Amino acid sequence: MVLNHVVVGILLLPIGGLVAYAAPDAAGGARWALVVTRAIAVAIAALPPTLFQVTGTRYFQAVAFRIAAIIVCLASVVLLLAAFWPGTRPPESSPTSAIGRRG
Repeated sequence: MVLNHVVVGILLLPIGGLVAYAAPDAAGGARWALVVTRAIAVAIAALPPTLFQVTGTRYFQAVAFRIAAIIVCLASVVLLLAAFWPGTRPPESSPTSAIGRRG
């Protein structure tokens, strides 16, 4: 059980940091940032169905597990909406679009 929490901490925390790093550039339309945020959003959206497939219904008897599953579902939907919202369009072929501008 501890290994599970360690793996989640090692994998999900850096992914969250990567999304936070790429988000401003994705909002600006940088192609690399759009690819990164959208790929991570799709991967995170796969968590709820995978969770249900792996655990089945036996764990959903616990209230805390249900609450955690609802939080994961809501987070994945919000991340998908943010990553694929129609307002984020790649810029017209700009030579600096592949390089993120950091101040």
